Amino acid sequence: MSTLTKTEEHREKKVSILLSVHNDAKTIERCLESIYNQTFQDIALVIVDDFSTDTTVDIIEQVSKRFPHIPCTLLTNKTNIGLTQSLNRGLEIIHSLYTARIDADDWWESTKLAKQVAFLDAHTDYGIVGTNYINHTETIEKKVTRPETHAEIDRSLFWRNPFAHSSVCYRTHLIQSVGSYNPSVRYAQDYELWVRCFPRTKFYNLQEFLCHRTLGSGISVDHQNAQMKLYLKVLFTYLPKYHRPWREYGAIFEPLLVLILPTWIKKLKRRYLS
Repeated sequence: MSTLTKTEEHREKKVSILLSVHNDAKTIERCLESIYNQTFQDIALVIVDDFSTDTTVDIIEQVSKRFPHIPCTLLTNKTNIGLTQSLNRGLEIIHSLYTARIDADDWWESTKLAKQVAFLDAHTDYGIVGTNYINHTETIEKKVTRPETHAEIDRSLFWRNPFAHSSVCYRTHLIQSVGSYNPSVRYAQDYELWVRCFPRTKFYNLQEFLCHRTLGSGISVDHQNAQMKLYLKVLFTYLPKYHRPWREYGAIFEPLLVLILPTWIKKLKRRYLS
């Protein structure tokens, strides 16, 4: 595995999988195996290690050796710079037509990429395609259905994130053309990116449960206030910029309410409503 390699083999792959890791030794093998076992094999991996101090990198190297036909580039951060900047570092070296995102504690069904690539190949006016997904906690599995068509996503865009980050496959040039992930956005960087992309392309969600997400009780809940503040910033910026109808300003009330809720209610909301 290379530290920073732009090989022709990597460039020629149709899809790059973008993955940032930080102390993910407990889950990274499951994640990687779900990538390597995709029925669509015209892929390469770009992994950014955000200064892990556990055995994450060792596991990545061990697993990648079992699949030598799939290029894997590992970039290592000298300090912990966070998810947003790590993703942008990975995007800088990606030249594939499509990029698919996944988090280290999530995993895919084996046909996910094949179905997304087929959709994007057939619909050149669409730039981002997601899927339905299943949320997993220690005790609960919950299927989550996302709005399917661009029109449905248009109506709900300012009320809720249209995609799970680990479910998306997007046109690389689209994301790079809008400046990639906003480096000033530490949390919910994916939602802010989708909103910026919205006037430039069409969105779609495959109505199959092809992605699995792990919901913990730690980081996502602890940072919910910061996420809600970012959400409000996006609403106040883009609702007027996109000349959205006044009724959509009602989306402001939910994040305001979440900000004043006690922590135990936020945890319940995260567990049962995400």
